[in-house]
Amino acid sequence: MDYVQHKGEKLIAITWKLHRAMPADVYAIAAAVAQ
Repeated sequence: MDYVQHKGEKLIAITWKLHRAMPADVYAIAAAVAQ
């Protein structure tokens, strides 16, 4: 992955560009944890 940008200071949101697509099951788990 490559770093794209970030926003914020204490609650930072980092944007990454993936070199390969994330598997659907991993994406679903990550999305659930992020909520």
